[in-house]
Amino acid sequence: MTAHTVTSVYTMSTGNSVDGIVTKLVTITGSASYDTGGSILDLSDYFGDEVRALIPAVQGTGALGAQYVPAASNAAATGKVVLFDKDGTQETATDDMHATVYQFIAIGTDA
Repeated sequence: MTAHTVTSVYTMSTGNSVDGIVTKLVTITGSASYDTGGSILDLSDYFGDEVRALIPAVQGTGALGAQYVPAASNAAATGKVVLFDKDGTQETATDDMHATVYQFIAIGTDA
């Protein structure tokens, strides 16, 4: 299993006193050897225990789409990002996506 690379994280809102939820803009590049079914996106350095949602903000270069698949219990370290080509077909195993840039609005618990 390969992993996407986080290139930048910008905090858009900080946690509130009720539930500690934060919103961040996350920029990633695709993995060098994409896994069919999605490659891991480890956000544990930027969030607490959970990433509850990852919403595409800017689709990848080359008009590629992306979808977030949450991990069990919304674990920040093991969610997956599934990538699609311009026709909506999922990328296949071993495709080199490392030059493709994506941005997401990420919502999760404060680190």
